[in-house]
Amino acid sequence: MLEKNTKRSAILATSLLSLAAFGCKTAQSEESEIQAQVRETTSIERDERAVPRILAQNFSDALTAQGFVHAQDRLFQMDLIRMKASGRLSEYVGPVGLSSDKEYRTLNFKKEAEEIVASLPEDQLKYLSAYVRGVNAGMQNLESAPFEYGLLGTQPDPWTEADSALVLLYMFHDLNFSASRERSLGTLQETLPEELVQFLTPNRSRFDAPIIDDPEPYSPMPIPAAEVVNLRNSESSGDARLVDPQTNSGKGSNNWVVSGDRSVHGSAIMANDTHLQLSAPGIWHRAEFHFDDNFLGGVGIPGLPGIIVGSNKNVSWGVTNAYGDFQDLVVVEPDESNPSRYKTPSGTEPFTTRREEIKVRGSADKVIHEVTETIWGPVSDKSHTGKPMVLKWTALEQGGADFSLFAMKDAKNVEDAIEVAKRWNGPSQNVVIGDSEGNIGWTLSGAYPKRVDVSGRTPSSWLQYGQGWDGMLSPDEKPEIINPPSGAIFTANSRPLPMSQTQSLGFTYSYPSRSYRIREMLGAQERFSEQDMLRMQLDDRVTSLDFYQKLIEGINVEPDSLLTQAKEIVADWDGTADAAQTAPRILDRFRTALNGTVLSPLIEPCKEVDSSFRYIWPLAEESAMRLLEEQPEHFLPQRFESWEQLTESVFRYTVEQVAADGGERGLLASWGEIDNLANIKHPLADFAGDLADKLRMPREPLSGHRDAVNAQRTSQGASMRVIVSPGLEEHGVIQIPGGQSGDPFSVHFRDHHRDWVRGEGGRFLAGETVRITPLPPQ
Repeated sequence: MLEKNTKRSAILATSLLSLAAFGCKTAQSEESEIQAQVRETTSIERDERAVPRILAQNFSDALTAQGFVHAQDRLFQMDLIRMKASGRLSEYVGPVGLSSDKEYRTLNFKKEAEEIVASLPEDQLKYLSAYVRGVNAGMQNLESAPFEYGLLGTQPDPWTEADSALVLLYMFHDLNFSASRERSLGTLQETLPEELVQFLTPNRSRFDAPIIDDPEPYSPMPIPAAEVVNLRNSESSGDARLVDPQTNSGKGSNNWVVSGDRSVHGSAIMANDTHLQLSAPGIWHRAEFHFDDNFLGGVGIPGLPGIIVGSNKNVSWGVTNAYGDFQDLVVVEPDESNPSRYKTPSGTEPFTTRREEIKVRGSADKVIHEVTETIWGPVSDKSHTGKPMVLKWTALEQGGADFSLFAMKDAKNVEDAIEVAKRWNGPSQNVVIGDSEGNIGWTLSGAYPKRVDVSGRTPSSWLQYGQGWDGMLSPDEKPEIINPPSGAIFTANSRPLPMSQTQSLGFTYSYPSRSYRIREMLGAQERFSEQDMLRMQLDDRVTSLDFYQKLIEGINVEPDSLLTQAKEIVADWDGTADAAQTAPRILDRFRTALNGTVLSPLIEPCKEVDSSFRYIWPLAEESAMRLLEEQPEHFLPQRFESWEQLTESVFRYTVEQVAADGGERGLLASWGEIDNLANIKHPLADFAGDLADKLRMPREPLSGHRDAVNAQRTSQGASMRVIVSPGLEEHGVIQIPGGQSGDPFSVHFRDHHRDWVRGEGGRFLAGETVRITPLPPQ
């Protein structure tokens, strides 16, 4: 994040040493009088791992206490998100932050956050303001500022309601990305024959696993004829870097719930693990509320009030990113006779300009960023032909973002919780729910646009009257499932419903291998306990690599060669991405190189017309697998004489790379020690010199794979694991990487981490109280 230079590293190291000597305390002394502005007596009990149990007389005071705890534990993390989302990162980190600042200033998140707050209903605003009071009290009662402020020479501003709205918008930015796929598809359609485009953008996969069976299941795609494409007549060799299955996998999560009929105790059990970027501190923060004889517990996000995944003893709920279509690219048509104006459905209008002044650390001069505005919004990009494009996004529409998840505290059953979820306009999620009576359900949260005369799948002009978006789907128009005959519901970012029911919701769902495996495991036994759910979350089976194991088995190689050793390793593979396995290193890299070799010659013309083109399609591998299965002559790149030569060549290249990367152990180096070695660190860790280890989690081998249920990578994966049955929370599990504290010198910076790495322990409820912080009423 910061420029790498010796001077800055030395400053950081000096700051850390001085803070280490001081002790870097961040917890409020119990003897001090805290002005937290609660209405009635409230207290914060902490267990031995700093998990807070908040005791309050009402929900508002409980949120004030949560805000206090968030500021005490994670102030800099909250502040960094606020600065980034408001386009002020350069004030902290200098010129390196300018690119990010310009993006967020263009989107005008600061103004949007203020408008979100202004439009909140009274109850949401009341709760949000209670949380904000707590954050500011927590800031004022820190014994010492977090070390980052000493390093940067800054102080945090008071927290506001709009700052929490900025954190919410930042989550939208992290989880909504359909516009990039829309642009990719647009270039494909403009450049390639339609039959080839259809082949390269499949919407079904052999691993499809919707919640309810699709009446039109997967069938192999037809391969276009030689009249459409013939690589034997093309000298193109392709650029394998244009195709990256890891990029196509995107961010994702798992959740599932089983009914009381399928649990060992008669209450539904919900399991959720969200796959996000892993950092120190982590994104999630644990909390437990007891207020007015009510309970609410689980995990939330510092900067946001309330519980996002958890239980209230009546219902438990979990979320996964819905991968719907929430963004459209509007192509703006300039007036040919006057480029300062552009076409609209009612004639031409002048472009307007908004000036943004960006402060930059280390510079007396401000950077001026000019944003071009239209009736559809700010121009955020240009097409490959140079036309301006506007990003239409539900997050930036009136009513597109709110805090209505608060109401989950009052849900008594699945039906209540589904109604709450449908009305909650955070980043759209698959919300799975179980209740204490054993009922289960699923629905979608978030705002979905109603499109008129636009598909939303490719960039397009909105010049006809009425063309574009006509409001959002009402809560009643969102789908739901309650108590399916299987007694189980599961989602993992892939298509959740039959194709006919998803056309208006999205078109680029995630690769379905995780959903496929979850369904398989749910069907393998009749009843489940919480520990059964945890074993499922840790499952490392990688079904998607089976195809490549069989391909390698069929490759002819010289006896007693490096390739022979590699084939033997692959033949002995147990089907998992356990950290100690060696075969996944070969299989995963072979898969990536092979897909790139097969598909890149087909899409290379797109790069010629659009230098920024990237082939982003989550089911792209289905196209590659069809070609590798059928081996059509006209799809074989010209530089190869046969498909056998192609696969052998890619295998040889892969094995040589894997052996070289394995160091002294060569091909025997394991998946966990080379390809899946944890790299979880504080944003400043790379600049801490000899003290870098203080700012990172241990570099440990990790089991898991992006296509396994345990979707673990070096710095992205299970940002938390939650398993809970409503009313039986004492049997539940929460595991988070790192710890509750963001202070590297606190014992609570990494004291949850061992449980997370090993997949052991991590009780859902806070443990025995070891410290109490009273918040006296005002």
